[in-house]
Parts: sequence; structure tokens; C-alpha cells
Amino acid sequence: MNKSFFQTLQWQLSMNMIAISLVIGIVGSFFVQDHKPFWLGLIVGTGFSIIKLYMMERSIQRSIQMDAKRASAYTTFQYIFRYTLTAIVLSIIAITQPTVAIFSAALGMITMKMAVYLYSFQEKRKTKNNTET
Repeated sequence: MNKSFFQTLQWQLSMNMIAISLVIGIVGSFFVQDHKPFWLGLIVGTGFSIIKLYMMERSIQRSIQMDAKRASAYTTFQYIFRYTLTAIVLSIIAITQPTVAIFSAALGMITMKMAVYLYSFQEKRKTKNNTET
């Protein structure tokens, strides 16, 4: 089945990540004094998480076409590369922005995990509703 881009898992997870990030931003705005670095960190963290999501998808697609030994080395390198980029992004934010920005960037980066849980919950609900009807 050929799905359009807007029906792909990456698109759905990206939209969930943005929605979760907005909720975190709105709630967090009540607890921080300086909104600009807070939102900057959140936007950078969420944006970087979305980029990492697409990097993972590309990595998986490429590794499927490789033999097992080469695919294992490739995926390990990609894993280390993504986490090195994460450390670089967090370091740049820590050096250039107030402390609140690094915390909000970290929150933005964990939106991927929250989005996966939300997607899983949504899919279970759909399955449950389809079996009841």
C-alpha cells in the first residue's frame, strides 16, 4: 500500500512531537521568568528531534539493503553519530544561552519518546474501537 507523506509514521510522530512541545511550552511559560530562551531551547530541541527521527528512518532504509555485518556496523555508527550531534547541540545551547534554555531543549528532545507513547496509545485505541464495532 502506497501511503502519502502525510499518512506516514514519521509525519504522525512529527505532528505529535510539535503538539507535545506546544503543551510543554504553554505550561512551562507559567514557571519561567525569561520566556525567550525557554521557547528557543524548546524549539531547537523539538526541531532537532524531528531531524533525528528522519535520520533514523533513512538509516533503517539504508541498512535494510546491506548484508548483516555491514548493516550492524552502519547502524552502530549512525546511532553514535546521532547522539554525538545531540551532545553538540546541547553544548552549544549551554554555552550560548541561559540555563533555562538547556532544560527546555532537553524537554524538546524527549518529545520523540513522548510522541511514540502517544502514537502507541492512539493506535491501541483505534484497534480497540475497531474490534468493538
